[in-house]
Amino acid sequence: MSDKRVNGRRRRAGRPPAGAREGERVKDYPQLSIRVPMEMKARLNALSAVTGLAQWRVIVEAIDCFVSDLPPTDRELVGYFDDVLSAIDHPVIIAVNPTMGYIPKPAVIASIIRNHRQIVGARLSAQPQIYLIDLQDMVDRPIEYHWQLGSGALDPLALGATLFAAEANIIPQTFRSFIDHAQAGRFAEAGKVLANIRRFNRLIMQWGPCARWIKMCMLTLRLPGWEGGLRKPYLMPPDDEMRSFRNALLRLRVPEIDAMARSAGLAVPA
Repeated sequence: MSDKRVNGRRRRAGRPPAGAREGERVKDYPQLSIRVPMEMKARLNALSAVTGLAQWRVIVEAIDCFVSDLPPTDRELVGYFDDVLSAIDHPVIIAVNPTMGYIPKPAVIASIIRNHRQIVGARLSAQPQIYLIDLQDMVDRPIEYHWQLGSGALDPLALGATLFAAEANIIPQTFRSFIDHAQAGRFAEAGKVLANIRRFNRLIMQWGPCARWIKMCMLTLRLPGWEGGLRKPYLMPPDDEMRSFRNALLRLRVPEIDAMARSAGLAVPA
């Protein structure tokens, strides 16, 4: 038989969790129970200690960051270009780049191009070749297509695209040689040059894809613009890392790099 006698002591009122803002009450914080992997719990403890925030507040802040970084919708992207390009009466090139946070479908980009006649080209980074083909089919006028030399090289040329790559900032003659050989049908020679480009890319991407590797090459080879550092938050590597980079760069034995190294007074490996 249950005891229904009234306890003389009042039940203790709940309190908001640590880190609650002034004026907030316990009912403003619905209770949530979750289980996380052991290593995540350790990281949560560490983040709480470093930031001085309660653990629940760290989780809330992380969710806010995630939501704020969600990619725009197609409708928002179209609206953005409508606003921006309404104020620009000048030829422009539209870029499709993974750093946007998401990749819109070709139909969306084609719609933006059709609606704004000042768009004279499309720059495609890290996209499959079918993306280029679909875009060409959907655009109602001739425009330039710039293809990043990241996946594929000869096929985009056959599809009428112009190649581009950040690496060409450092070894433009090597890229020119590749294009010349390919257009002349000297595919064996083009393949050798492309192999040098790929080896160079594999090296520099250890410090990429930001502009750090470009500045490192400029500094090593004493190219115009080598003075000074990087724009924050990026930092140049320490001296020992720069020496390792220089040695690896010279071991590539790319003719154009060798020539620049000699001009900079560096000893090129035999």
